Amino acid sequence: MQKETLSFGENLHRAATTCLSGLLNLLAALAFLLAAPATASASFAIDTSGTSMTGLWGNQNESGWGTAITHEYEMIFVTIYTYDASGNPVWYVASSCPVSADRCAGTLYSVKGGSSLTDPWNGANKVVAEAGTLNLVFTDANTGTMTYTINGVSGSKAITRQIFATGATPSASDYSGLWGIASESGWGIALTRQVDMTFATIYTYDGNGNPKWYVASSCPMAANGCSGTLYSVTGGSPLTTTWNGANKVVTGVGTLNLAFADANTGSMTFTLNGMSNSKAISRQIFANPPVIPSASASSACSSTTAPAGMNYSQSGNTISISTTGCIPVPTSGVCNPSTPQATGINVLTTSTVSSFSMTGIAFNMPGITDPFSSLGSALNTAKQCIVNAPAELSNMNINYNVCYDVTSQMASSVSAMQSTGMITVTSPIVTRAQGAVTMQTVADCATSGADTITDAFTGKVSVKQPDGSYLKLN
Repeated sequence: MQKETLSFGENLHRAATTCLSGLLNLLAALAFLLAAPATASASFAIDTSGTSMTGLWGNQNESGWGTAITHEYEMIFVTIYTYDASGNPVWYVASSCPVSADRCAGTLYSVKGGSSLTDPWNGANKVVAEAGTLNLVFTDANTGTMTYTINGVSGSKAITRQIFATGATPSASDYSGLWGIASESGWGIALTRQVDMTFATIYTYDGNGNPKWYVASSCPMAANGCSGTLYSVTGGSPLTTTWNGANKVVTGVGTLNLAFADANTGSMTFTLNGMSNSKAISRQIFANPPVIPSASASSACSSTTAPAGMNYSQSGNTISISTTGCIPVPTSGVCNPSTPQATGINVLTTSTVSSFSMTGIAFNMPGITDPFSSLGSALNTAKQCIVNAPAELSNMNINYNVCYDVTSQMASSVSAMQSTGMITVTSPIVTRAQGAVTMQTVADCATSGADTITDAFTGKVSVKQPDGSYLKLN
């Protein structure tokens, strides 16, 4: 019985600590309070500092067609794999779909006259024709709507990111993206990697120059490559009609082997309908990264915009913050630009806490460690990384001695525990903290080891999981 009680207590402590993760994030990143947008955006915005939307997308109720989205900064390249009126596989491409907030729009093209993969490439007869328009609008990083016009007929599909493997993605190179040969413009292979599995879609031509696509839906990663079966799919419905998969036929037509020399070059060896070939491939780059402002500190942080009750001063790369009494948690900052920007700057913040206390809340479980009493030590090891941080926050040091009223921030986290008698709340809930924050620019927040990642441009927050991956909270 004692063992069961301890197990319950450990789980309770873990749950309580999880509930307080928002507070840890808040206090461990006083710097972020300076960098945060004045008002958090309620709508989703595509992160133009990276490639976050890249992947395989489709309608989960319509297995048999799909959309390969390759995202590079402010541009998206879209390939749609679908069927003609006779159920033959055809593809369309939007090679230029510029990002604007939560969406992109571009022209859809059909292409014919290219060479089969098993023949030497000859683009002399290739014909590119406008087929219609494409509009993508995303609700978040995993859901959206695809609206289109193809050959004068319009349609719309709800689309989601297709998940075909789960778990922690290894730290090895992610080959997701659009690959091909620069001198053979007209065909390509889109790769999506999830954990140790790669899903490959090839858009190419048959022996008569008609558009044709193949898929390797299961290409398990081994070392620096993967191998899988190539399939042809026929009998599906055109995008401009109601989906009917009753006549869909999936046929194994060969094999695919991918071997990568590095993150941007490799080879594609394949057998297709009994004929073999090999092609040297490289990652297709069609957009430039954003220009990153100078990472040097500046005097752009202004005490005139400091929240009421906050005392702020700056000398060189050192900022000093204190509060007059206990103030509400700031919702605006003193270093944020007038309009949050996709700066491409990543800043890792590390907090050293010299003193910490929390009043207004008491833990009522004898024999179980009080999670609230351990917050000070937790803050001493907490790290937060800020994506799209203002240049003014690069490589700064912040000294703080503050008191915050966190009653409203804690309300939803503690309500369940309060109703069961696990805790007692005597408002206001107040935290007092003194210490320092060190800020350092890093290449990538996802590999920085941070406990939380916050995007100052979109307001999105991700929390590190036990397996090293990051879970988005909003």
